Amino acid sequence: MRLSFLWASLCGILVILSLARCSKPTLVGSELVDLDQTPLDRSDTFTLELRSFPVDSFMTWRPGTTALINRYPVGRVEDPFFGNGETVFYFELVPAYGFSEPDFTNAVFDSLVLSIGADTSWRVGTVNPAASLQVFRLGERLPADTLYSTDGFALGQMPVGVYPGPVWPVPVNTYYSYAVAGVVDTLTRTGYRFRIDDAIAQEIMALDSVHLVTDSLFLETLPGFGVRFDAPSDAWIGMAYNNINTHLTLYYTVSDTVRQAQWIPISLNTPQKSHLQYTIDRQTVTYPDLLLDNKSGDPVHFLQGLAGHDIQVHLPWMSQQELVLVNHALLELTVCALDGEDPNSYGPADQLEMYTYDDTGKEVPIDDVTFALKSRTFGLQNYFGGQPVTDSSSGKITYRFNISAQVQKILEGKAQPFVHFRTRSRTNTPGRVILCGTPDADAPRLTVTYTRLNP
Repeated sequence: MRLSFLWASLCGILVILSLARCSKPTLVGSELVDLDQTPLDRSDTFTLELRSFPVDSFMTWRPGTTALINRYPVGRVEDPFFGNGETVFYFELVPAYGFSEPDFTNAVFDSLVLSIGADTSWRVGTVNPAASLQVFRLGERLPADTLYSTDGFALGQMPVGVYPGPVWPVPVNTYYSYAVAGVVDTLTRTGYRFRIDDAIAQEIMALDSVHLVTDSLFLETLPGFGVRFDAPSDAWIGMAYNNINTHLTLYYTVSDTVRQAQWIPISLNTPQKSHLQYTIDRQTVTYPDLLLDNKSGDPVHFLQGLAGHDIQVHLPWMSQQELVLVNHALLELTVCALDGEDPNSYGPADQLEMYTYDDTGKEVPIDDVTFALKSRTFGLQNYFGGQPVTDSSSGKITYRFNISAQVQKILEGKAQPFVHFRTRSRTNTPGRVILCGTPDADAPRLTVTYTRLNP
């Protein structure tokens, strides 16, 4: 063993010495050295064409999948520049997994409470302290078909529960759990708790054991709930569905012992149906021509999440007379404000991303976004950009994007010279922003640094 080790060490030393004595440069990679000596060119005189266009809808749920939205923005916002928008959050609740049928014989009803989890660190806008949340009973089962944000469903005429507010900050609740008979646990959870009408509890307690523990049969009695604001909220708050803080709990006593029965969003580890309906009225906006018929020559362009507006950017073709390697392509978009508009009211949007369309017409991220999302080293912010950056001296807010790979594909004829911007996670992000157009001094600018491969 020792001789083998010594022999291996000796061979290693001989290899190192032979490499050290080698003074003749290798030809491998010499073309890269020549390329490194090629001067870089830079151009920022492109004319970019931008226009806003409305988004019809977005998918909220489809069969065979988990929830497509991880945060449900609930709000009722009157925005004079983008339109009056409102959302309704619909959801189902089913018997808890492992749920043994409750025995309501000789039970004395106490209360029925709906708890909905919420994102304590996220909101868009400033919440109206006078606004309250209302819960309505669904009048029909949510269909088992693919759901889109334009789909709406019948709710009861009167709310079955109200959270009077203030809605923000998200409340922290301390209450008792009686999940195990005879054991009382104290829980502290964030979210909204609604006392639900006693009549619904009486319906539940009148069900037979089969209906109480069978998902489909229980949903025939109580199809679910819908939550919305009763008045303009001036903001969007984020509610959670597939969350331990979301559940319906019926409290009752048997022989002076408090017990509970519970219904939750998950059955056998499969989330039930949830849905976000989004409606917007743009007929009363201050600048209808700019918003509803936005053109490339307009002074501003509109971008908004949910089913708001995206922006199309026409990128000019560079000369095809020479082979070009794009070293870096930087797109800069500056935030503008219209008369009477505060850019910080519902924005600027935290993160923008760029997409294009594949051969089937499906939206797909551009390669720069895909690389950034897959990279554990760089990430979206460090590689692609897309966050609002405020200049400390001028106060201007600018979005910067690294689109080098996409520009290279356009130059090679592998992509059309059109790309599109949207808010990141459009389906749960209602943030918005107004961007300067071509006539403005802060017009969109594309700067490309490149190398001529056949100078």
